[in-house]
Amino acid sequence: MMTNSVDCDPDEVPVGVPVSVAFVPTDREDVAIPAFRLD
Repeated sequence: MMTNSVDCDPDEVPVGVPVSVAFVPTDREDVAIPAFRLD
């Protein structure tokens, strides 16, 4: 699965660290894209 991370530098995130889903808005009002941020 491919996804994006937000509020962090992906190159500095170690494997196994806890994350939470964050929904990123798009141009469409009814669509948001899931991304992940560090807990």
